[in-house]
Amino acid sequence: MSTSKSMTIVSRYLYPSNADISLDGNGLLQVSDSFRKYTSLISLEEFAELSGAILLAEGGMGKSTLMRQLKNQFPEDTWLNNCIIEAQTAEQAKNITILSIEDIKKLYDNKRASCRLINSAQDLHALVFEKLDDYQVFLQGDIPAIGDLWNSIAPIRPKDEEYLSDHLARFLRLTLTSEIIINREVQIKRKLYKKGKSGSRTDIWIQATDENAQVSTLCIEVKCNWNASAKTALKDQLIKKYMSGGTAGAGILLLGWYACPDWDNDDSRQANSTKTWSDIDAARTDIEGQADQKCNVCHWVSAKVIDCSLR
Repeated sequence: MSTSKSMTIVSRYLYPSNADISLDGNGLLQVSDSFRKYTSLISLEEFAELSGAILLAEGGMGKSTLMRQLKNQFPEDTWLNNCIIEAQTAEQAKNITILSIEDIKKLYDNKRASCRLINSAQDLHALVFEKLDDYQVFLQGDIPAIGDLWNSIAPIRPKDEEYLSDHLARFLRLTLTSEIIINREVQIKRKLYKKGKSGSRTDIWIQATDENAQVSTLCIEVKCNWNASAKTALKDQLIKKYMSGGTAGAGILLLGWYACPDWDNDDSRQANSTKTWSDIDAARTDIEGQADQKCNVCHWVSAKVIDCSLR
């Protein structure tokens, strides 16, 4: 089939006429037999390539949505992931914020490393991931803040998991720019009725809005090493419950690794802290490996282990 004929078919699929599709009396979409037969004349690969060319020629908008729809219909065609990435790159380039000379000067004059241009969830993820390295130094550096995460009087025990989330959220609020909103325990699924399934809550929910009022969102799921669910939290909570059910474009699983030679033996968490992983290196290898396997165009995820040990 000639390229011009194929382009005509794709154009008709992207922009059908009233004769091709219509709504019946019940509001259901009806597709004509001729339209269904006409658009089945080309392969999926040719359709993806040519539809992308048409949409890009018209401004680049909408291609990633189309490619995602195709991926949902044909999940076994993994090559469509590359099509989605190319489409997202083109769309982001179309919407990228162009800084004026004055804006660049302001960024230069403001020496804070937190000044960053955020155009996507991936940009926000990169910034926050860097801040987690700073948080590690904050906890264990020359003037360590690790004492905040442990009881200050005997018996020596770590504070609970929620306290780590709060502590990290406060640090991010202090170190990121005011244009980034950080919320603790943002509900993204609510309980529908009294005895229904509990709503899902993220530990930390971060949003950044660009000059075009486009919102990029990142969620951080916080676990401690005594929590048995930490092993599967990346897949079962971060991706399945929070990212798939909410609007986050990126996510981070943060594991707090607690250890102390004088940890109170009567605290059951002490024994549980090494049940899943024997040491911090084993934990880091495992969850970072999980993140590498799960990170893709649909779920932009990573994992970070923070040393919360009291020495």
